[in-house]
Amino acid sequence: MILCMAGSERISPKDTFIRQVEAGLRHRCGVTPGDTVLLAVSGGCDSVALLRAMQVIGSRQGWGLSLRVAHVLHDIRSEEAARADATFVEQLAASFDLPFQCQPVSMPEGENVEAAARQRRYSALHQMALDVGASVVVTAHHADDQLETVLMRLMRGCSIKGLSGMAWRRRLLRGSDIRLIRPMLGTTRTDAADFLKRLEQPWQEDHTNQDTDYMRAAIRHRLVPAMRELSPASPVHAVRLADHVREVSKLIAQTAQEHGKHVILSATENKILLDRQQARQMPVAALSWLLRDQLMALNARTDRLGSRVMQRLVRVVCDSAGGHRTFGFKDTAGKPITVSVTRDQVRVEREEALD
Repeated sequence: MILCMAGSERISPKDTFIRQVEAGLRHRCGVTPGDTVLLAVSGGCDSVALLRAMQVIGSRQGWGLSLRVAHVLHDIRSEEAARADATFVEQLAASFDLPFQCQPVSMPEGENVEAAARQRRYSALHQMALDVGASVVVTAHHADDQLETVLMRLMRGCSIKGLSGMAWRRRLLRGSDIRLIRPMLGTTRTDAADFLKRLEQPWQEDHTNQDTDYMRAAIRHRLVPAMRELSPASPVHAVRLADHVREVSKLIAQTAQEHGKHVILSATENKILLDRQQARQMPVAALSWLLRDQLMALNARTDRLGSRVMQRLVRVVCDSAGGHRTFGFKDTAGKPITVSVTRDQVRVEREEALD
């Protein structure tokens, strides 16, 4: 199979797609010239477009990026299809003399497979980044993905934090110095496909993306086409909305942090104690943010911290009732986290600290 039918010399330096990705790198992602960068490439249209664009940008004077290619080999698809994807990406990387890494992961079973699978992919990418000394991991998320993310979170019931969608850059994993960046958020799925067609560059088709049993795939194939028919710029609008909401979220986070100096009485690895009377004086949005942050500090599952759950917890903290009321959560390892609300205190406690 011929993986690359057109070399980088065929790409115009003024190609619109490349300019959009480069603008994302320069203005939104904070990439520094000379960085060692790990490209997450599945073999699909979006990630192949990312590789081809980054190969051009990274070699330009003024950037000098050291590129590495990473592929996560998962078992959602058949073994034959998964191996074909890995081989495709490996050969594509080799055609540009880019180092290649591949790490297998097993996908979980049970509820919220999508969230757990994403976490395992990021863990695999984190390990591969450590192995090659990369400070940055780049994924091929674009504006259509942002629209899908915002819609999915809205349908599941999210807070303002959820409406901020995917960030242009963030920590790859909590506590890690490795950054995850998304320089293609200013582009669309159509932009990526058109770019590869101009290069006569093939890609792999992932038929699991057609499985509408998964919410994201259902949104992609049922809702997004209707939205784009009514408003072709819907994906771009979703990116702008998410960016705006993220700025508002920063203000709420700052308010929560300031109040937290008076509200948080003590904090250890497994237990956080808050002053309920001080908490009542906080703006509701800031209190919700603070409580969510304390749960996340104990590694609570973020998919269980939706707006309905947090609103119920905030109502209990803010009411005038006494007594002892509890809420149950779980951390990412499945261990219990308990939030206890008494007359004067709110106690957030993970299992290891329980008597």
